Amino acid sequence: MTVNTKPYEKVHGKKPKGSWFWAFHIGPENDPIPAYIPGRFHEAKRVAVEQARELGEENITVLP
Repeated sequence: MTVNTKPYEKVHGKKPKGSWFWAFHIGPENDPIPAYIPGRFHEAKRVAVEQARELGEENITVLP
């Protein structure tokens, strides 16, 4: 499973961490499925990975 944090890092100048309302794109960039998950980043990332697995997707992007 690939979790791309580059768009977030480009805007914020740091890796994602802490508590927030996180936005993820699950799936290919040309047809992403949005996921908005509140909580600490590592917990939200885990939920996004679970959702991606359920959908049969392998790519997740953390949005700024």
